[in-house]
Amino acid sequence: MKKSINDIVLSAIRNSIRNEKEIIPSLMSFLNIGRQSVYRRLRGEIPFSFEEIATISVRMGFSLDELINHINDSNDIYQENTSNKKKDFPNLYADEIYRIASILENVRKYKDVNIITTANRLPYISSTSHLTIAKLGYYKWFFQKHDDYDTPYFRDFILPSNIVAAIKNVIYNYKKIEKQTVILDYNILKPLLKEVCYYYKRDLLSENDFQLLQEEFLGFLDSLEMIAIKGYHSSGIKLDIYLSNINIESNCSLLEYDCNRCLQLWINSVESIISFNKDFCNAQYEWIRSLKKYSTLITQCNDYGRTHFFKKQRELVMNLRKKNEVFIS
Repeated sequence: MKKSINDIVLSAIRNSIRNEKEIIPSLMSFLNIGRQSVYRRLRGEIPFSFEEIATISVRMGFSLDELINHINDSNDIYQENTSNKKKDFPNLYADEIYRIASILENVRKYKDVNIITTANRLPYISSTSHLTIAKLGYYKWFFQKHDDYDTPYFRDFILPSNIVAAIKNVIYNYKKIEKQTVILDYNILKPLLKEVCYYYKRDLLSENDFQLLQEEFLGFLDSLEMIAIKGYHSSGIKLDIYLSNINIESNCSLLEYDCNRCLQLWINSVESIISFNKDFCNAQYEWIRSLKKYSTLITQCNDYGRTHFFKKQRELVMNLRKKNEVFIS
């Protein structure tokens, strides 16, 4: 049975600290986290972040390069598995987001960092300024995990502050990546709009919530179109946006840094598989490169195609009620 990244890191820690009783206080000191947070990492409930692994390697004196090679050699594909956890769901959701923020924060320090994203639905990193959309994502995820609960009214559900902070952390680090490319499915909003229609038809969304979501979807489209026209985020980082002419099967992000690659492959709106495996990342890179050939650049060019795309997206948002039966059929 292949070891997970956490297993490999824990093995390296135990090789460095032979006395088991010293492991917990040492990790509390090195990582500046509490005892319960250490226990959760030791039990495998949450993973060590990239930054934590780097800190541990420096403080304990083992080679981070050797550790990464060990992970690559083991052909490890890592996923934080929360399927059997029935408690602390807000922290589990936030941990998933912070895990990505940690990777972005570490790799953005290298030169010539590049991130390529393929998206067939609106990713959570686009929702930091649109917290009702972010709340909708958490609302759906939470009650799919709690399938034995009755789904409450959307207005009575709270988006925890630690999740808001985690989303903003991801966005901050994402906007520091110097080279960015996004390949969008033409129907990128349709999955979320379908969910809005479903909850609205079940009377779980109030009229006010419905209007807020409409406004935020339109706000998202306005900001994305402005980036497509200018070619830059408000932070000054360049972003190339492509529209795929064929269906995008999955959401993924491929980070390239210092001759290395890291792949994040989403299995739902927030939980993901992360791999540093060279062969796996290279194969996904080739798939993305091929997909790019079937896509059209709309950043700072192709005015007709860009205008047509955003017009259609706005029509979908504005006609949510009219399209209700189309989305939920």
